[in-house]
Amino acid sequence: MENPEIVIKFLRALRAVLNNASAYPKDHPYYRKSIAAFKEELNIVSEQIDQFSIHVSPAALLIADRQWDKPPLCVELAQFLHARKIKRVTFSRGANEDELTDFFYFISRSPREMIGLGGFTKVLNQSKTEHIQVEELDYSEFLRDEGEQVADVWAYMFQEAAESGNEKQINQLADNFGLVVGRCKKNSGAADELTASMYDFLKYLKAKEHEKYYSCGKDFLRLAMRHKNAFN
Repeated sequence: MENPEIVIKFLRALRAVLNNASAYPKDHPYYRKSIAAFKEELNIVSEQIDQFSIHVSPAALLIADRQWDKPPLCVELAQFLHARKIKRVTFSRGANEDELTDFFYFISRSPREMIGLGGFTKVLNQSKTEHIQVEELDYSEFLRDEGEQVADVWAYMFQEAAESGNEKQINQLADNFGLVVGRCKKNSGAADELTASMYDFLKYLKAKEHEKYYSCGKDFLRLAMRHKNAFN
């Protein structure tokens, strides 16, 4: 894209609509006004690119074959979308305000709220529309991220795996159990949810995967001994 300022204005509008979607109900005038402003910026970028895609990494966005990790709002948006397991979102020309309103309202829910709504996958499927497509981050890609994720994201992951019984997800979390719990030890904001979801996950393993159950137990014990003040 020849004019970087077009992208920056689009990202500012994106941040505004996500902030308002998090703070207000769907029909609130502030939220609707930010949706209208976002649509204007989306129309501008769509004039240059029929299918405008945002590729998400843990601390940067890839837009129009260029990595955006500055200004700070790019990092902020990347972290927001990454925490919701979004790998890529594509807006096709013709997206209307109703589609955008529903989509942003769904993805702006906190990871903790997502658990109550049935999980990221269910919510993203509900929010997908004709002109908006989302590619969800694979578990293995999320686990490779070296940054510490908030505890409620992992709480969701444990809960989803236990409820779905998805063999691939179960194996990925079980095989990386020590790594995941180690990342969560400094994040106490969602301790109750994390404890409950880990309990359900281990309960599932105990019933279905005895070897993985004992392996995860050993990982947890090693972490608890090493970080005695981090776990209750």
